[in-house]
Amino acid sequence: LGTVKTLVSQSGSDYWQNTSNAAWTPSPCGVEFAHHGDDLAMGFRAAYTEVSFWVWVDEGGGYRPVTAAPVAYTSNIAPGSLSWLRLLFGSVAARKIRVYRFLADFGGLDIKPTHQIVPVAASEQTLFILGDSFIEGWKAAPEVGGMAIRLGLMLGMESYLAGQGGTGYIANGGGGSKPAFTDTARLAPIGDILPDYVLVFGSSNDDSQSGIQAAAESVYDDIATLSPTTRVIVVGPQCMGTPVPSARTTAKTAVQAAADAAPNVIGFINPLSDVEGLCWVTGTGTDAAPAADGSGDVFHAGGDGVNHPNAAGHAYFAQRIDAEMIGIIQSA
Repeated sequence: LGTVKTLVSQSGSDYWQNTSNAAWTPSPCGVEFAHHGDDLAMGFRAAYTEVSFWVWVDEGGGYRPVTAAPVAYTSNIAPGSLSWLRLLFGSVAARKIRVYRFLADFGGLDIKPTHQIVPVAASEQTLFILGDSFIEGWKAAPEVGGMAIRLGLMLGMESYLAGQGGTGYIANGGGGSKPAFTDTARLAPIGDILPDYVLVFGSSNDDSQSGIQAAAESVYDDIATLSPTTRVIVVGPQCMGTPVPSARTTAKTAVQAAADAAPNVIGFINPLSDVEGLCWVTGTGTDAAPAADGSGDVFHAGGDGVNHPNAAGHAYFAQRIDAEMIGIIQSA
């Protein structure tokens, strides 16, 4: 059906080909096809009590979202249940349709006898994104609207998501249940996909850890071994407000030094400082407890006890990374 080769996760998988940690949620994924008609339904198996979808449609002028944000469904959803997502349009026409989904396995399409499904070409370039909970889409409400999905849309690249909360170059999720970026199982799919680009994101989880530079050098070197033609872009540790902790700045220095030394790394993006020397997110507030001293009031998700972006913050991070990635790729 011309499926875009994005990550397809069963319940119990939280990043590419991981089945060892069923307590964590799977990454979002997508399917794309062309349809001639006005009515169709996508079958899915619910992996949890809530599923979410974000439908995009191209009727000849480029993709646009059918809804401004992803739509979550909780009514009558039971883990393992089989359901349908029906898509109705105002007229019979040729459309390209892209459905991003979270906690919903793809179960085929049902169309009218007079309608047609046509394959579409995959994106010309591929992007593998390795990272932490920001890449998972945590607090994007729901995750299918997270920064990684948005970034792939902006860049027009076929994206493979390999984010796992609590991890970093050293951090292993607080006890080893979720391996660090250096884990061979997390990096192995790069050798199968042979992506044009790998984006390594973060991580604030590495605060106060030792050996960050050596670990980062190991990750970039392993990527070069797995896929010699892949170009790597590194995003340093993130921060959801100011002042920036000194441990975060130390971690950034270590990651940047490793990136600068790696032949396959073509650029480093620093969320702790923009062109004016400002952290991407400023101030001490959150959307739940505004402080009127910076952009954290708008982008920082409050209430979870951990520093994560809200839906607006995920969109903002995607925009910042998209702009810098395009500049890096053009320069390279």
